[in-house]
Formats: sequence, C-alpha cells, structure tokens
Amino acid sequence: MSDLYSELLVKREHTIKDSLVKYGLIVLTAIAVIAGLIITPLIWIVAVAFGIACYFVIPKTDVEYEYLFINGDFDIDMVMAKTKRKRVKSFKLSEADLAAPLNSHRMDYYNGNQKMKVLDFSSGNSEHK
Repeated sequence: MSDLYSELLVKREHTIKDSLVKYGLIVLTAIAVIAGLIITPLIWIVAVAFGIACYFVIPKTDVEYEYLFINGDFDIDMVMAKTKRKRVKSFKLSEADLAAPLNSHRMDYYNGNQKMKVLDFSSGNSEHK
C-alpha cells in the first residue's frame, strides 16, 4: 500500500517592516563601527551587539513555509534563510473541524468567535490562493 504524500513550498513576501529591520540594523552597525573608530573604542561594544543582532535577526526576514501532507498528517515548517528549519504547526486532519481560508464563507460561523486564534503561515499576499 502506498503512502499519500504532498509537499508545497511558499515564500513569504518581504514587508516594509522586514526591510526596515534588516537595513536599519546594518546601518546602525556601520554607524557604531565608524563612531568606535572616531570617538572612542568603547562604542565597539555596541557595534558588536548590533552585529550579533544582525546575525540572529536578518535570517528571520527571509522566510519560506513548507507544507507537508503525509497520510492525513499536515505539518507546517518555517525555513529561515534557506538554512534553518523549524516545525511551527502539526495537525491531524481527521481531528479538524474545518480547513478553509479565513475569508471563506465557510468560516462565517467561526469568525464571530472572539477566542479564535488566527495563525498566518502564508505568503502574505492576499492574491495568492
């Protein structure tokens, strides 16, 4: 008997916030290095802190989501900078009440629920289906 397997990779589109964080950290790091050379070497501590922040934050601005369907299990993985993978959600579709887009008419009953938690693992573009 063969297994049911399907895989889809979706790249999240860059937002203004991602660009501001990415280029803002780079500019702040460069300014701190230049200030450390001109003013005082103690500012290099700040430059190193910004450099470490760049190392950890910038890869999180380049995100892809990988959807895996294997024999009724639906897994969503987040791939950061095409190097680091993290499982963000796993579902058993047999236990799900409904699987539909958030703006679907099938979601009308659930959209009035104030306690409903919405998790967005999409490309961020409303035109993509």
